[in-house]
Amino acid sequence: MKNMDTGSHLIIGATLAGLAYVDPVVAHNPSLAQAVMVGTLIGSHAPDLDTILRIKGFSYYIRYHRGITHSIPALLIWPAFITLPLMMAYSRWDDWMHLDVLAIFDPFLFFLHAFGLGLWWAGYDPAGVFTWVYAISIGYIGLRAWWHHLLVKQVINMVGRQSICHVLPDLRGFRWSFVVETDECFYTGKIVFRTIRMEDVYTKEKRNHIIQATMGIDGVRTFLGFAQRIHVTWREHNDGYEVKWSDVRFWYNRKLPFGVDVQLDRELKVIDYSLGWRKKAWDPPFV
Repeated sequence: MKNMDTGSHLIIGATLAGLAYVDPVVAHNPSLAQAVMVGTLIGSHAPDLDTILRIKGFSYYIRYHRGITHSIPALLIWPAFITLPLMMAYSRWDDWMHLDVLAIFDPFLFFLHAFGLGLWWAGYDPAGVFTWVYAISIGYIGLRAWWHHLLVKQVINMVGRQSICHVLPDLRGFRWSFVVETDECFYTGKIVFRTIRMEDVYTKEKRNHIIQATMGIDGVRTFLGFAQRIHVTWREHNDGYEVKWSDVRFWYNRKLPFGVDVQLDRELKVIDYSLGWRKKAWDPPFV
C-alpha cells in the first residue's frame, strides 16, 4: 500500500465494506452494513489524517508524515479509536462475529501441525517444513471458507425467504449444522457434504409480561449480551411460571442445550435462575 493515493484508499475501503456482505448477518442488516461502510472508509484513510500537520508548514509535514500514524502500534490504536464511536453511534456493543469455517477442534489442522513438529524433531529443516505446513493450512482454510459460502447460499435458497443463516462446522469436516432465522421462526438442520436435511422449526414467542419480568435479572442480561439467535418460551406450573431463554446456534439432537432458566412466582417475582448448559460436560455440542 506504499504511496497509495487518497482515491485508492477510499475505493478500497468501500470494496472492503462490500466484501463484508459475505457474512449474511451484515447482508441482511442495513444498520450493521452502514456501520461497516463508515468504519472501512474511515479506517482506510485514517493513517493519512496526519495531513493536519500541514498547518505547521510543508517541511514539518514532510518530516513527520508516515510516522506514528503509520506505525505498528497504530494498528492497534486505530481500530479502537474508530470502533468505539461507531459502537456508540449504532448501539451495537460487543457483538460476536462468527466466520463458522472451522470447528473449535479441527482434526486435519491438528494432525498436520503435529506432523510438522514430528519432522522438525526428527531433524528436518523447520523453515522448509513449516512453510509447507502453513501453506497447506491456509489453502485448507480457504477451501473450507469457499465451501461454507456455497452451503450458506444453498440453505438460504432452500428456505426461500429473507433470512439470516448460520452454517456451523462439525468435528467431522464433511458434516455441518445450520440455523436460519426469519421474522417468524428458526429453522435448524444438518448438512452432510451438500445434502441438506431440515430438523426442527422453532416458532418465535411474543414477548408478553411474563417474559418481560425476567429481562432485568443479571443472568438474562448476560445471556442477551452474548447470544445472537435467541429463542424464548414460557410455561405455567402450580407455583408460578418458568421462562426458558435459549441460543439456537447451539442446538443439538432436537434440543436447545444452552441458555437461562428462570423461575417466577405467581406475582412474577424471580425465585431462582440458572445460566449455562442443560447437558453433561461430555455430551455434544463441544463449543
